[in-house]
Amino acid sequence: MDKQTEKELRRLAELEAREEKLAEQRDLKSIRHEMRGGLLRGLLPRIVLSVLGGALVLVGIYVMISGSQVKQGRLRYQAALSTMDAVRIRRFASEELAQAEALWEQGEKLNSLFTRRKALDAYGQALVKLRQADQRAQDVWSGYKTVAERFVVLKREAISHSIDELSPELWKNVLALEAEAGDERSASFDPDHAVKKLQSANAVLSQMRPYYRYIREYEQAEKQYAGLLAQAVPGEWKVNLAEEHARIRKLVENAESASRRMDWQRGTGLYQQAAIMLQDGQEQLIRKRMSSQQLVRELDLSLKQANQEEMKRYAERAWGEIQGLRQSAEADLQQYEYGKVEELVGKARQLLEETSRKVVQAQRSHEAILSRFETLYRQLAARPKYYRRNWPEQWQVIETGYQRIQKLKQGSDYVEMVDLAKLMSAKTDQLLDAGDQLMAAAEKAKNAFGSLFAGANPDLLKMNAPSLWDQVIEGKAQAERAEKLEDLQAAADANQAAADRLDQALRELARLQESTTQARGSSDQLLGLYQKGIEAFMPESRNTIKDLAQRGDVLWRQRRWREAEPLYLQLQKLLPAERFVYDLAGVVQDFRTGLMWPRDGAGAGCNAGNKQNWYDTLVWVDKLVFAGFDDWRLPTDDELQHLLELDAQDYGRVFLNFPPEKYWTATSSSLDITQAYVADFAIGKMTLALKKQAGSVRPVRSPRR
Repeated sequence: MDKQTEKELRRLAELEAREEKLAEQRDLKSIRHEMRGGLLRGLLPRIVLSVLGGALVLVGIYVMISGSQVKQGRLRYQAALSTMDAVRIRRFASEELAQAEALWEQGEKLNSLFTRRKALDAYGQALVKLRQADQRAQDVWSGYKTVAERFVVLKREAISHSIDELSPELWKNVLALEAEAGDERSASFDPDHAVKKLQSANAVLSQMRPYYRYIREYEQAEKQYAGLLAQAVPGEWKVNLAEEHARIRKLVENAESASRRMDWQRGTGLYQQAAIMLQDGQEQLIRKRMSSQQLVRELDLSLKQANQEEMKRYAERAWGEIQGLRQSAEADLQQYEYGKVEELVGKARQLLEETSRKVVQAQRSHEAILSRFETLYRQLAARPKYYRRNWPEQWQVIETGYQRIQKLKQGSDYVEMVDLAKLMSAKTDQLLDAGDQLMAAAEKAKNAFGSLFAGANPDLLKMNAPSLWDQVIEGKAQAERAEKLEDLQAAADANQAAADRLDQALRELARLQESTTQARGSSDQLLGLYQKGIEAFMPESRNTIKDLAQRGDVLWRQRRWREAEPLYLQLQKLLPAERFVYDLAGVVQDFRTGLMWPRDGAGAGCNAGNKQNWYDTLVWVDKLVFAGFDDWRLPTDDELQHLLELDAQDYGRVFLNFPPEKYWTATSSSLDITQAYVADFAIGKMTLALKKQAGSVRPVRSPRR
């Protein structure tokens, strides 16, 4: 009791004692007065009646006073209760509240029996307990809010420093602790449990605070490196500075590894070192690139200054070789092969100088004879390999005629030379037309394949249809080789074959994506439903299952469906096909809840169907050894509720000889300790029954994990 209640009770006791003393004094004075008057003998009956009347008056006064005091005690309790948060008290101080309510009920009962002194004590004690419950609830709630508010501050601070991205494992632990703390708005919220979890989370976050400065330095170093990396060309590095590129990648990997270990200072130093190496390498590459580009520009200028027509006429092969060297230099420049560019440009310039000297000498010979034929011939001569490979006979005739004309130029038989030139012009026209038609057909096949190839994803095809993709690449390479050899018919055929293989590869890719996604969804669903059962009943396989699921998910996210599909299929073979598994040992494994039940209600695992009271059932289950296990126990009401919710068809298939009766649970009533919950399978719900009554038993066990 608090001091105020004790003070009030003492004041009431003193008042009652004073009233009793005054009553006794009044009675004694009355008796003395009559004795002094000499009337004691004659008035004795009247004196007796007077004494009895006074006593009755005192009793009435006492009853009135005590009734008023009891009423005041009841009103004080009710007034205090009305000013308190009853919901909070019931959630956080239910035990103290229950004691206060019990004392209140005791006071009510005593008051109804007119035992008002004891009733007043009971009301006073109930008021004290009520105030204790209110203080307890306030202390619990205040302690929780203090810890929760600090957690919010620390969490925001951690997010502002990107801890959720830089330390995902640590952040995952913090979020798990926050989730375990629960929602304060929930009816099942336990503030003491929440305080413990949030204090653990606060401790984790507080330990991280000294590292925030290092994290900022790490992020700055990482951003500096990323900025330099964005300016770099990976292919250029691999070709010209492969070793430096590998060392930089190693430094970055070590920096990332250090960040995962939360060694931010080391990660910062590694990133800074990588940035310095990257910047030095970029400067070297810029110098090499500019030098190679300058060489190609100088070669282009020399080619423009040369007399191209004369070059083609008198030294076509050499000119084509020079152009080939120029194109190769340009291609190597695009591929960052700066050393090869320098070598090719040198060869091209040397050949150009030699060819220029020969052309100057050839210009002094006959130039004006039969310009049309020579013009047509030059068109053919621009692609000698092309015409020679595709029309060898026609090319040979024209080539022979051209050579004959060249010989005739040195002679004086101009008539034969002109006639031959006319004939060769007609044949050259026909050959050029045929060449244009074949080039158009080859270009069409090339464009068709190119369009299909451009829409494909090479990385996905390499990972998921490697054989078909290799055939596509081989076909493409064959087409390119044939095109370089001017064999356009072979190039067209190769492009068509490559397009067919690419179409087949795309269809295979779509099939793999669909089948793997379906297998993954099915596996994820089974894992989600039967996680508890896997942990409980498959200790030897659960690591394999977890590994298969993780590897499959990684491959699936990487879109490596060809590799992920067999993993998911293997995973589905390991996972249980349905919720309940039962065997010859007479037990049923529930993979959804992770619980094990006896299968036969008339068997030894269920006391052969015999009924006992709740206390004897507890003793029997504690001694039960069944199916090789000795850790059987009575199920809770929640555990038996799972069986009540089963479909009738599934229940009858899985469990045998279980009549629709009442089965004991280990959960006692919170209001009446003489009662416990039973699962009534006749009506399909939980009810209460007296523990001394007879009921059936369904033991359960939670396998050790």
